[in-house]
Formats: sequence, structure tokens, C-alpha cells
Amino acid sequence: KVLEGEKTVRFAYCEEPDNDKDSGWRLMDGTEGDDYTGNPKNILRRNVYWLVDFDPTLHELFKNKVGTAFERREKGDPWKEVKGWYASKD
Repeated sequence: KVLEGEKTVRFAYCEEPDNDKDSGWRLMDGTEGDDYTGNPKNILRRNVYWLVDFDPTLHELFKNKVGTAFERREKGDPWKEVKGWYASKD
């Protein structure tokens, strides 16, 4: 949903990359439900440089390691690290 209309990245986490072209970063608006994220048609792959152009605040986030997660309420708000959050591999 991040690329739909006026949505913005409000939640981001990094997991082990799926392949050598994958950064491992997953970005969301935060309003997506399991049905939405479970549908492969709703998942888009984008170049990291394109994403930084889309939202320059992501540059600092992308310097973090696998297992980190961050959130913010609105675009322009500072990013806050989410402690104790882990992506499930269902």
C-alpha cells in the first residue's frame, strides 16, 4: 500500500534476504492486513536507490542490520526502533 495514493512508509523491518538482489528490507504503510500481505500480487520489489529517492529518510534505516524494525506515526515523524519484534516465516 506504500505506493498507493498518499500512503507512506510507516513500518519497516529487515530480514534475511531471499537472494543476492534482495536487501532484506520490507516496507509497509502499517494498515495492511494478513490477507493483503499474503497475496503475492500486492508485493512489489523496488531498487533500494529508488526507495531512497521516494523517501530519503529510509537511507539511515537501510544502514541497520537484519532483525531490526522501525516505525513512525506519519511521514516526517522520526523513526523509532521497535524492540522485540520479529517477522514470522509462515
